[in-house]
Amino acid sequence: MKLLRTAFDIDGVVCHTWKLMLELFNEEGYNFKEDDLTSFKLEDCLRVPEEKIREIITKSLSREYMNKKSVEDKAIWCLRNLYRITGKIIPFITSRKNPEDTVYYLENYIVKGQFPYIVRHGSWDDGLNTMDRKLLQIKELGCIAMVEDAPETLYKLSEHYIIPILIDRPYNRYCTWALRFTNWRAVLNLALALER
Repeated sequence: MKLLRTAFDIDGVVCHTWKLMLELFNEEGYNFKEDDLTSFKLEDCLRVPEEKIREIITKSLSREYMNKKSVEDKAIWCLRNLYRITGKIIPFITSRKNPEDTVYYLENYIVKGQFPYIVRHGSWDDGLNTMDRKLLQIKELGCIAMVEDAPETLYKLSEHYIIPILIDRPYNRYCTWALRFTNWRAVLNLALALER
């Protein structure tokens, strides 16, 4: 089976990781709302010590909190239809540190046997930053587009002629240069057009 030419990020794209992060912050006495998320880099918009931000991010990605992370149902609809129409494997590219937890999350919360997929993490001892790691992964897979929530990552990919598809989130609205999508049907249509 061939790979779809459009790759998908996981956190912030097919699941609402930022909502869980806000919930975890607020459980510790903060009073943040989605409107407070004005930057993808939490340290730029939340007055929280950097070590606390790292702690919350790590918690939100752990297996312990997987069932609290709401899934983007329309994203799953899009992925299912991309497979149904093209018959191609769906590629996921992520910067998560724990491959086993990522596969567990995909199997049990996202994919659930509805379509074939491949997931790439890269190596965390490769000396690369998140953006370069994703660039390497997408090139290895031979994809030409990426659905992502991080403007900085998309900018890096676009410098290497990867089509940037920004899924609209509260924390990336400052980005005005990328193709911004609020509708998963439009993402489906673009991904299908890229297969021709």
